[in-house]
Amino acid sequence: FRMWNVEEKKDDSVTLSYVSVDGEEGFPGNLKTTVTYALEGDSLLIRFEGCSDEDTIFNITNHTYFNLGDDSILDQYLRVMSPLYSPTDEYSLTLDEVLETEGTPYDFRDFTKIGSQLSRLDQGIDNNYVWEHTGDKLMAQLKNEKLQLNVYSDLPDMHVYTGYYLNGEQGKYGKIYRKYAGIALECQYYPNGINYGDRYLLPILKKGEKMSHYIRFELKGV
Repeated sequence: FRMWNVEEKKDDSVTLSYVSVDGEEGFPGNLKTTVTYALEGDSLLIRFEGCSDEDTIFNITNHTYFNLGDDSILDQYLRVMSPLYSPTDEYSLTLDEVLETEGTPYDFRDFTKIGSQLSRLDQGIDNNYVWEHTGDKLMAQLKNEKLQLNVYSDLPDMHVYTGYYLNGEQGKYGKIYRKYAGIALECQYYPNGINYGDRYLLPILKKGEKMSHYIRFELKGV
């Protein structure tokens, strides 16, 4: 709910910037964030950079919903390259607990129809998948019979949200988005990890330093 400035615009990219002033939403420091969206071949590359004049938290992601062409994602197939996920409490806050996905509805180590797993859950998936390292990696894949989306990032974790709480929101061209109309694959740091000490990689941006991460969405035909 913030207006960003267009800092630089090229034929194949645009860089936006926003300054969060000291104390905004309770966070310390004047934080300048830039986000660059660039088209590179079959990919959309999103690069996030932050710099602050005080130590602060910098945990930024992208919350785009994806749907490869159907009214819902239930018949599409998801693969997540991690055998670990984090449960949540009744307020959807991520707990200080990492569990194996094997034998659970959260198991997408191989391509699995999303609907078959969601049928085992009351409120869909809204959970963090755990890698906890910042190396470049393929984190997830989504596909149907025509298209495949590959998600790459150097961020340590990824939150998967299957759109359970979409409730008839109207988008562009009058499109109505209902439950399971899209899936968000949000590469980021461990949600709520800042409150769990040093057990996870922490999104702490030090005064005067820069932090940079990327997410790359690659779309190909099957």
